[in-house]
Amino acid sequence: MISVSNRNDIDDELRIAVLRQLSWAGRTGIEVCAREGAVTLTGFLQGYSLKIAIEETVKSVNGVRGVVNNIRVVTKACGEHYAVAARPA
Repeated sequence: MISVSNRNDIDDELRIAVLRQLSWAGRTGIEVCAREGAVTLTGFLQGYSLKIAIEETVKSVNGVRGVVNNIRVVTKACGEHYAVAARPA
């Protein structure tokens, strides 16, 4: 059985590994949370393909068992306004 403190250490190590991989891939500004091998991503990006690329990068990290991709895609609509883009069908 894994103790709570050991589980927290493992979660922290996984989070750091994911952040390192994202940084190495030039992907910064994404919030990362890890719990028991499940990684949750949050933040805003300007492109659906970038959202998917980040998810695939995270899936490649040893110890990641699943990814919850809560990254929102925004597009520049008018002037300085941004709108959340609908996910393609």
